Amino acid sequence: MRESGTMTKEPVNDSDRLLVRVRPPGLPIMYQYWDKLLFLHWPLPSESLRPLIPEPLAIDTFDGAAWVGITPFTIWGVSPAFLPPIPVLSESHELNVRTYVHLDGVPGIWFFSLDASNAVAALGGG
Repeated sequence: MRESGTMTKEPVNDSDRLLVRVRPPGLPIMYQYWDKLLFLHWPLPSESLRPLIPEPLAIDTFDGAAWVGITPFTIWGVSPAFLPPIPVLSESHELNVRTYVHLDGVPGIWFFSLDASNAVAALGGG
């Protein structure tokens, strides 16, 4: 697997994976609530995902495999931090297909697909 010159070459160890993350500085820009959340995951060889993940992202692995997840959930109460939620526009059923990545040691999620029952939510997620 070829990685970018700025990437940390060492694999992410379990203690780094489980460290409590520090809240980002500044005030929140939005609020949202999640419910009926399900995580389904399947292991895959990381080399099978490499063509689908752009450089310089490193594919996160666990037990020697990359993982692809399907995550359905319901979201509601979505609003900018300075406004109340707008009924109907602030709720949606969503489904995403994802894998896990790192950029310079910082964990993240790469979405292959992010689908929503609400067009506003779909536009906001893309």
